[in-house]
Order: sequence, then structure tokens, then C-alpha cells
Amino acid sequence: MGSFDYDAAYQTFSELHQNYPEQREFHQNLIVATINRQQENDEANALEQLKLLLEQDNKDLTTRYLMGLLYFNMGQCEPAIEQFQWVAENDLNDAYARYFLGQCLLQQWFCTRR
Repeated sequence: MGSFDYDAAYQTFSELHQNYPEQREFHQNLIVATINRQQENDEANALEQLKLLLEQDNKDLTTRYLMGLLYFNMGQCEPAIEQFQWVAENDLNDAYARYFLGQCLLQQWFCTRR
């Protein structure tokens, strides 16, 4: 079974983003590598980068989905729901956004039942 080298992915996408800053996909993949690396402040840095991308294009489905995942992983259901709901409404074929929207709503429901 293989293993992921998150530091190497981070370095690769960091170089690609520096060399091709206009390529949004490289920036998004750098953010994913940052999140996966799980070093101190990586989540906060990834969130700031996602906010910058959203300021540039607030209709970008991938950015909103990634932001939803990050909020979900941080245990912040309200902002995650907002992002997943937006993606689900704007891409009717995105089953992942619907799945995570459901997960967030279920988690919220459990929290209110306690």
C-alpha cells in the first residue's frame, strides 16, 4: 500500500503556483496540500487563501467546496453548510456537496438534541 507525501505535494504545488499565479487550479491544489500536510497553522493559512480566492471569484465551485470541507473538518457546521448549500444549488450534479451538506445538517441535528 502506498503512502502520500504531503510535504512533497505542498512543495510541488507551491512552485507551480509561484511560476503560474494566474492558474487557479495550482493555487487550489496548493491549498489542498496545505490542509493535508496538517502542520501548525495550516488550516488557518488555507482558510485565508480560500478567502482570497473567493474574493477574486465568489462563484467558483471548487473554492466554495474546499472552503466547506475545511470548515466541516474544523467542526464549524454553519459556514460549512453555507458553502455546501451554495455549491449544491449551483451544480445540481455535485453529489459530494450534497453528501457533506447532509453530514453537516445531521451533525447540527445531533448537537441540538443533546
